[in-house]
Amino acid sequence: MGDGTGRGRWWRRRRGRAGDAGGPRRAGGEGGAGGAEEVLGELTRLAAEAGDPQAMTFHGMALAAGGDPAGAERWLRAAAGAGEADAAAGLGLLLLARDRPEEAEPHLRTAADAGRTDVFGVLGLLYLQRGDTGGARTWLNAAAAAGDGRSARLLGLLPDPRGQAAGPAGPDGPDGPDGPDDLEELEELLRRSAGRGDPGALFCLGLLLARRGDLAEAEDCFALAGESGDPEALAHRAYAHARRHGEESAEVHYRRAAEAGHPAARHAVGALLHARGETAEAERHYRLAAAGGHHDSLVNLGVLLRRRGDLDGAEDCYRRAVALGDADAMNNLGNLLREDRGDLAGAEEWYRRAAEAGNADAQASYGAVHAGRGEWGRAEEWFRRSAENGCAAGMINLAQALARRGLGHEAERWLRAAQKAGPAGPGRTPPRPGRPPSGPGPSDDLDRIADWLGGPAARGDEDARAALDMLRRAAGDGAQDTGTPPDRA
Repeated sequence: MGDGTGRGRWWRRRRGRAGDAGGPRRAGGEGGAGGAEEVLGELTRLAAEAGDPQAMTFHGMALAAGGDPAGAERWLRAAAGAGEADAAAGLGLLLLARDRPEEAEPHLRTAADAGRTDVFGVLGLLYLQRGDTGGARTWLNAAAAAGDGRSARLLGLLPDPRGQAAGPAGPDGPDGPDGPDDLEELEELLRRSAGRGDPGALFCLGLLLARRGDLAEAEDCFALAGESGDPEALAHRAYAHARRHGEESAEVHYRRAAEAGHPAARHAVGALLHARGETAEAERHYRLAAAGGHHDSLVNLGVLLRRRGDLDGAEDCYRRAVALGDADAMNNLGNLLREDRGDLAGAEEWYRRAAEAGNADAQASYGAVHAGRGEWGRAEEWFRRSAENGCAAGMINLAQALARRGLGHEAERWLRAAQKAGPAGPGRTPPRPGRPPSGPGPSDDLDRIADWLGGPAARGDEDARAALDMLRRAAGDGAQDTGTPPDRA
């Protein structure tokens, strides 16, 4: 993007006067300073829209500070793509705050390679949290050499497997996880520091213990680290407790972390309330989590609003989550467009995007679109992808497509798998099949499948009923509306 407009050039001149460290100072004092700040903010926005990478960076950071993480991410991505190291650093830190460390790392590395020494320590902590003490040592050593006292103290806890001093500062160092002996030595050193009550050491020890499955002791470490009110420690205590005793048992811990401002914990509380039907309070928690950058909450909020009948609100939530690349939101948007708006072409486009992104529900729905047009080969291909990804709707639809071709034995295998398919996870709605396409098949195989389905169908199983209805109508080649799996909440 170019910046050849007068607005872009003026903004850079104004920025040079306003900032003494590469950034604008906040206006202070009296006499209309707030108005001047608003004008500067507006001019920065205009320069960003005109394509000035530095303006994009500052506008993105302003949006982040103002509570618009989605808008901030969009502008920082654009500026980072234009080569702005400050934007890469800001984007990496924003993604970390939004609980997306894998996405954050390459941007932080870009910033580090460009000389942003302040992200060296952040990279060190990232590596330490994933158990890669070699990578952690490299970046913490670089941060310590740049004057970061906290990194220097943490570096002192890390063992050196060569028995030598830490290597040279900079990103050139071991990237793979160290061996078990190294981790054992790290644990010993962390325990020593944790025994003195150091919250950071307690937190890191908890991460190390949770990584190897010692959840009871990990929870104790997170509990002690969380006594200071640290949101991350409180949230990790909830995670460890939930893995041991279930999500509902962890609610009190999620609430403590949520009250401390942790977005993922706010989302977890919202999901628990949503499952109990306490939708007003669930909505409040979802909105708080979404404002903190948790896009799963946008998806769940969309489900809640759609069920309430607020289609515009639901569509807005889905589209905001789609802009962040959420495949569940793409699928749910397709459902809304098809079932509530009657926009079949728009629905198909979103099913396609979600299916290609690996969403199993969307793969079942996209297959159903092809089946509805009589494109059975393409339909079976997508049903199979969905089934192999664990979606009961895809399994049922695949079984019916196979039965249509006379492959009753394989069809029966998928029907049995569909009966065993469990829910998608905490706070998620298990997928239901729609009404899949009908078609002819050898009567013996179809009768065998129907006999097997009769038991669970009589006990009220909706999947079995849908499949049994299809088999009873299995005559002719006319494609029927398969329906779609419900929105994922």
